[in-house]
Amino acid sequence: MSNSVQAVTTTVTIPDFLFRFIRPMWLETPGMWFDLRDGDPPEPSVSLYIGSGATQLIRVCDAVAHGSKRFQLKANGQAAELDTNRVLKIVNSRKKILDFVDARHPHYGLVYLTQDEREILKAKSILTVMAKEGLTHYTHCQSYIQQKKKP
Repeated sequence: MSNSVQAVTTTVTIPDFLFRFIRPMWLETPGMWFDLRDGDPPEPSVSLYIGSGATQLIRVCDAVAHGSKRFQLKANGQAAELDTNRVLKIVNSRKKILDFVDARHPHYGLVYLTQDEREILKAKSILTVMAKEGLTHYTHCQSYIQQKKKP
């Protein structure tokens, strides 16, 4: 993980629900779902996508429709829905540990605001539990995406 921490001020309205796409190979290692990947340059945030709609099934399809074209969704992958208000309330109950930032709508990022590895690990544990509660398949989304593309 990068040693630099940037002060982040949320100046945009963050959606109520954001989705983290979980690759099939990650399903067995949920402790990694919210890791920042090292690289050159290292990831500044954990990627999330907006999902709008009245139900989780509709929201996940909306998130799939908005997903990055570079990101190849696998048929056996899943998406974890995060209630952003609940995440912020629980994880940041004592101290501001994380925040959500606009990374060019419909893409958002989850950023850690501390370098304290213990606090980050605790936040990741809470996020993982919440993500597992909102984990869903997106195999039903193809027809929704096709309908959305029609004029």
